[in-house]
Parts: sequence; C-alpha cells; structure tokens
Amino acid sequence: MKNIKRKLGKGILSVGVVLAMFGTPLQTVKEVYATNTNELCYEFSGNNAETPGYAEGTVTFTSQSDGTYYLYWADDSKALEGYYDITSMKLKAGESESFTFGYHTAIPAEATKIIVTTSKSNLAVEDAAAVYEIPDSKQLAVAAGNLLYTFNSYSDVHIDTEVYYTNSQKNWKNALKYAADMDTDFIVSSGDAVTNAQGFAEVWDVYEKILAESDYTNPVWETNGNHDMRDEAAKDGKGVTEGVKTYDYKGNIAFNRATGTDSTFANLSSNKPYYYVVEENTGDVFIFMALENGHAPAAFDNFSKEQIEWLKDLLDTFYGTGVNVYIIEHATFRGYGPGDIWTAKSNGYVSSYYAGHMHANGMKKSDGTTITGMDQNTEFKKILDTYKDVIWMSGHTHEDFSLGNNYSNEKGTACNMIHNPGVVGTTYINEKGNLEYDSNSSVNDGVGLNSQGYYVETYENAVVYYGANLTEEKIYPAYCYIMEGSRGSEPVILTENRKALVPFYETLIPQKEVISADASLDEALTITKNMMEKYYAYSSYDQYQKLKKYYFNYKNNVLLADTTNAVTDLKYASGQLYAIIHGNTGSGDDEVTASTHFALRYYNEGEHGWDAVDTYFSKKANGLYTYTYIAKNNNDISINVYDTITPGYNCVSASTSVNFEDGLTEDYSLTGPTDARGKSITIKGLEVGNKVIFLYNSNINELTISFEQ
Repeated sequence: MKNIKRKLGKGILSVGVVLAMFGTPLQTVKEVYATNTNELCYEFSGNNAETPGYAEGTVTFTSQSDGTYYLYWADDSKALEGYYDITSMKLKAGESESFTFGYHTAIPAEATKIIVTTSKSNLAVEDAAAVYEIPDSKQLAVAAGNLLYTFNSYSDVHIDTEVYYTNSQKNWKNALKYAADMDTDFIVSSGDAVTNAQGFAEVWDVYEKILAESDYTNPVWETNGNHDMRDEAAKDGKGVTEGVKTYDYKGNIAFNRATGTDSTFANLSSNKPYYYVVEENTGDVFIFMALENGHAPAAFDNFSKEQIEWLKDLLDTFYGTGVNVYIIEHATFRGYGPGDIWTAKSNGYVSSYYAGHMHANGMKKSDGTTITGMDQNTEFKKILDTYKDVIWMSGHTHEDFSLGNNYSNEKGTACNMIHNPGVVGTTYINEKGNLEYDSNSSVNDGVGLNSQGYYVETYENAVVYYGANLTEEKIYPAYCYIMEGSRGSEPVILTENRKALVPFYETLIPQKEVISADASLDEALTITKNMMEKYYAYSSYDQYQKLKKYYFNYKNNVLLADTTNAVTDLKYASGQLYAIIHGNTGSGDDEVTASTHFALRYYNEGEHGWDAVDTYFSKKANGLYTYTYIAKNNNDISINVYDTITPGYNCVSASTSVNFEDGLTEDYSLTGPTDARGKSITIKGLEVGNKVIFLYNSNINELTISFEQ
C-alpha cells in the first residue's frame, strides 16, 4: 500500500455532495446487487446515514451455496490493497449473516464497492461472488475535497532494553517502516516513548538510534507520558554522567532533552514539556500536552494551572479560524471517552489490573467515594466538552482495537476523541474476562502480536483515522473513524479578556560551514553520512530529519544532471544541524549588537558580586551570545547565565568546575530559568590577564567555555 495517499481524493469538489457533508438531506440507501443469485445489501443507519464517508450501518450477505465467504472494501477493479477483510462468513445455502459497522466508522476514501469472495488470493471484482456498489452520495473521495496531508498517530512505544517489553525495539522499527512505506508527512505520538526499566540514558539513546537508522525521514513529535517522566535513573540524586556532563533525569528533564520540545526553537527555549506545532501548509494546529505532576495519572491533578491557561489561550487563538485543532495527550479519563476498559463479557470496568486513568472532580473511586482536588484535570475535561470539533488523541492503556473502544464523542456531547493502542503491544481481555497486559510478565500474553496505531488522512472537509496493524502493515476495516474536524467551527470563549497567542516561527541561521560551497556531491554525501552516524542521538530534531531526507534523496538519485542544488541543500541542512548541536562559531559570527536579554552573573572575591548585572553578553550575527572575561586577580570565578527578560537563572544541575591551566573547551547544558541562583560553574587556576570566552546558545540553553592565555 505504498504511497496510497497520492491516489486519494484529488478531485474537483461536487457541490451537491459537499452540501451533503454539512446537512443537505440525501436519500437513505438500501440497495441490493446480486451475482449468481447471491445477495449483498447494505443499509446505512444512525445520524450520519445520509452523510458521505460514514460507514455506520449493516451489511447482509445471503449465499445460495455452501462455503466460506470474505467481505472486502474494493475499488472498481479489486479489493483495496493493505486492508484486512471486513469479516468472514461460513454459510450454508440460503443462509444469511450480517456485519455492522460501528459509530463514526469510515468508508475508505478510495472505496467504491464492497465485494464478497470465496478466496483470499483472487480479489478481483469481476470474479467476486457478490458486489455492492457504494452510491456516489456515500463515497468520501469527492465530498472530502483535496487531501491536504497525512500523518501517523502512535502511542506507547515503550523502548527498554528488552527486559519487560521484549519486542519494543522491533515494534518501533516496524512502526517507522510503516510510516515510511505510507509516505506520511509526520508522526505524532501520545507518550511513553520509553519504559525506563534500565535508566533513561540508555533507553532514550536506543529510541533515537532506531529513529535515526530507519527509512523514515519526516518529523516525529511526541507528548510525554507517565513513563517518560519517571525517575529511576536518578534515585541516588547523582544523575547520569555522559562525557563531561551530568544530567538529572528526574521529572520532564529527560523528555525535554531527548524529544518533543525540539520541534521549534521557541519551544526548545521554553524548557517546558508542553508545546504546539503548526502544520506549514494548512495552519492546522497540533497541541502537545504534558503530564507534569507524577508518574501515576490516577493519583494526581496532572496539569499545572499554567499549562491549562496556555491551552485555553491556544484554543482562543486558533479554534474557529478555519483550521483543524488537535490535542495530543497521554492519559485517559476513568469512565469518560475512549480507552477506558469496558467489556460486555465482564459487564463492567476491568479495574483489578489497570487503574491508571485520570480522575476529575465528581467521579467515583472504586470504593464509592467521590473524587476531589482534581481541579486542572476537571478543567481539561471541561475543555474537551466545550470545543466540540477538536480532535483529542490519547494513549496509556494500550487497548487493542478488538475491544471496540477507540473512538468516542460521548454521544455528541464532547469533542472527537481517538485512543491510540500500543506500538509496543496491546492489552486485551483473556479467556477469564480479565485484562491481559501485553508484556513478557505472563506466559500466555500474546506479547507483541498486535502492534497497532493509525494512519491518518486530513482532507479539506474530513479527517479519517485508519486503524492499522503496524507489523503486517494492514488496516482493520472495522476500526477506521471519520470526523469533520474544526474548519467550520465557531470561536468559543471560556472567559473574558483572554490572551490571544501569536504563532511564533523562528528560522535558525547556519552557524558553521560544514560542507564547502564547491564540494562535489560525493564529498557532501560523505560528510553528511558522517554527521548522521555521529549525531543520531539528535534524530528527533526536525533538522536531523531534514538532513536525513536530503541525504537519501540525493544518494538514491546519483544520476542527477545538476548537482548544484543537492550540494546546497546538504550544506544548508548540515549547517543548521551543526548549529543546534554545537553552537560553535563559524561563518557569520561577527558581533552585531549588545544584548539586554542575557547577562553573565558571576562572583569573584574582591571584584564582583552575584547581584551585579553589568556583564551583558553581545549578540552575534549567528544568533549566539558571547562575553569575554579578563581576570583582574588570581581568584577563582563562579558563574551562571541570567535571563533579564523572564527573569531567571540558567544554571547547571550540579555544581562543577574547570581548570584554566587545562586549556580545554567545555560545553555545559543548563537548566532554567529559575528564580533561585542554583548551581554554578567555577573556573579555577586563573591569573591576572587570562581570558575566558563564554559562548551562550539560548536555543538549546548550552554554554561553551574556552580559554586564552
């Protein structure tokens, strides 16, 4: 099913059909097509029985001979590639059987027929046992308008070192391969990228290395999950040492460093685990929220008031402006929306094993008492109820598609809510009616057999989520969901005088010329390959993905007559990546202006106190900040960086020192800004006249220190 998106929905809009998408009545359809006296009929039902693209309804097949029959979505020539059968039926002559499509399920955009076959190999329409022609008034392709972009919606990758989830790495590779084969424009993930069983440093490294080595070259954006913020690696308080740096992986620090907030430089500079991304061609907005207050969602009011106010500001800015708005967040709610385990077999919630859902005020605990103290959770739930056309994507439970609980809008009272199953593997109900959690912790758990996620198509007038098996790269017809999105929505104002955010865009100027302008294509490709192999840990950066995309494009098209653009593209992209990673000086590094934003705060006995702010950096043309300190005595100097706008201190997570006599250039990753001065860097062994050059990269909050005699 490679590149299927290029085939779909690229037609001129039909006025009559488009009107039908938005309420103009169509005739309810009940048609029969007979082949060899077999009968196949399809009766659409529900509130969307007359709406193009909605599959809700019942398909009934009557056979005139004994046999096993398979139902498929099909185009005009054969069953759709990359889909499982809709259902199978074992019938005797004259028997009938029905299959019912559930609430908000979708007719695939390229489907024009349903066919019945007696074979899983011969799927031609002309050889089918029965064919149902989908009426033009119900087909999605024309009514949906142009296909604008595609993406994959994933969750719960759970990379570890194959101790608990024994197939995590393999399944992440498969998920990326599926995205590459479908040629999707980007990936969004609802959290739990890692499991942290063996410590953050190792598992994040594995996660990013798999991404770097995959054939997928487009952006990957993640929200944080409860596992992404757990702190096993820092229980001793010492953090994790990598080279000359020590990282404290508690809370969201590891997430901020490894993923998510690198999507734009504004997001990265904020040093917060929540951010948003604007799709460049349509203006559609993807909002990535964060669990901030603990790794057990059921036990916490998970969002800060600041984050909820930020979310409201975003919705007031974008909702009702003709764009789609998506919210990506990890944890589900107990008893609300999709992803909460409910089965007819157990006649209730399966709570004995999995009780990790968020709570809102007024909900009941298992002991019957009423939940209180969940004010921000409650406010988030209110937002989901208010902004009816937002699409909310969650994860957390790993709930298998077969449980049938992956879409909800609370019967029209809330927004469109999609629940992502687990990339690592899915939970399901075992033969005893209990929830089976997919790991290697039990003998008969089916570990890794159902790695699942969505392939998503965004059209002008509709959004379709296609539920897929990521290992077999096939779509489940019963678990595809359609919604209209929020292009036609009206603004919603929750409170008066809210702050309207202005979308922030920033372009990084290349700071280092890695590839010379007169380099050959072979030379440029060699340098690029070396960079990619060296810096794979930065693979979740947009810029790494861009460089990788250029590399494979030009590597696989070596017979290009004109290689000028190839070398230029590689030079530019490698320069940007180099700037992100190193922040080193290079072309365009002349000082251009004094900075009133960042100052070097330092203490030197007898010379300068912590509270003095007379040491502003100078801003360079390449966007870096520099300050040269000349020692006036032989005393040590202790320093950190002060942000005068926020205001706040940017400090190392643990006090450290460097000796001037060693003459080594050192890079320091800073945290903050915070109210407290925090830990400092001490420079020892100074003598009068020694120079210390400070280079500060605010994009990644990194300080480089070098020395001159």
